[in-house]
Amino acid sequence: MPILIEKVRIQNFRSLKSVEVTLSTLTLLVGANNAGKTSFLKALNLALGVERRNVTKDDLFIDKNGERLKDTEGKENRTIIIDVKIISVDNNGVRVEEFDEDWTSEFQTSNTTEQPQEFFAFRTKFEFKSDREDAKLERFEIKGDWNNPIINESSDILTAHLDKMPLYFVDAQRDIMDDLKNRTSYFGRLATQIDFIHCWH
Repeated sequence: MPILIEKVRIQNFRSLKSVEVTLSTLTLLVGANNAGKTSFLKALNLALGVERRNVTKDDLFIDKNGERLKDTEGKENRTIIIDVKIISVDNNGVRVEEFDEDWTSEFQTSNTTEQPQEFFAFRTKFEFKSDREDAKLERFEIKGDWNNPIINESSDILTAHLDKMPLYFVDAQRDIMDDLKNRTSYFGRLATQIDFIHCWH
């Protein structure tokens, strides 16, 4: 049975201060330059993508005055959060109440109930503990209410197999031919696994 990424919530990433987007089986992102379309897709790629780039402090949100977000104590907010909510749908894209057994097994969870329908959600968190460039990456399962997520960071560590939901992100500025030639890129590695059959006429 198919699944659908229904909602994505992003905080403190690039041009996105705090945004939640509801997706359907076909979603078009439309907006002016620098509205956040690419930032949204790159955030989703960080959560689910086959290729994952490093996150630096340059990826933290900065407002039009050059200021970063502040936390409740007035200190610089150094945490990027990407929440993803997944639902089960039928072949027409209509939501159904339960995941099939295969997806329940992949998600490795039995506590995904949002009355009256089931969902699976997780949080990808990048936190800069100090001024060093590398962010600490952590993933947690979101339980309870999507709108008021409750996460126990000591016990709700994500165990789902996210590689079963591959996301292929191709930036329009990238040269696909260069990617295919580069054996270390995802598409380069993929190309080496393809058996070519030569047909001569």
